[in-house]
Parts: sequence; structure tokens; C-alpha cells
Amino acid sequence: MKNITSNINPTVFSWSAIVVGTILCEELNVLEQNAIGNWIILLGDYLLTNAAQIAVLQADDDNNNQPLDNDQKMESLKKAIKKIEEEIENLKNN
Repeated sequence: MKNITSNINPTVFSWSAIVVGTILCEELNVLEQNAIGNWIILLGDYLLTNAAQIAVLQADDDNNNQPLDNDQKMESLKKAIKKIEEEIENLKNN
């Protein structure tokens, strides 16, 4: 699948969320806003969880050609945790 965000300016991409959110707030009542907002958060959580697991599996594949000792396993897990923390931080900042 082609990367759908590769040709979008980061500022335009971010502002598009504000524009869509503003339009939805004007068109939906409070209960509808709550339902849609929670659904969007769930969608984002799913995407982040899926991406994190793929990163872990790719990291495992990269190191799968040779047996890992405990230090290498710990380092691999630390890298995976760091990637997850970075994704969480990106979500918080955006």
C-alpha cells in the first residue's frame, strides 16, 4: 500500500484535524461528539498498537539470524520500548 501521508505537508496535515474537528463540533450534539471522539481515539490506539507490534517483529526478524544472548534480548526489548514510548509521546504532542 502506498504511503498516503508522504505527499502531505505536515502543517496542512495537522490543521486538517482542526478543521474537521471544528466542523464536527458545529454539526454534532454533545453525545454524538463524545461517541465520535472516543471512536477516533480507539482507532488511534489500534493503529499505534499495531505499528508497535510490527516494529517489535521487525526488530526480532533483524536479529533472528543468530541466537541472542540475554544482553542482546534485553537491548532488543529496550529498543522496542523506546519506540513505543516515542509513539506515545508523538500522540500526546499531536
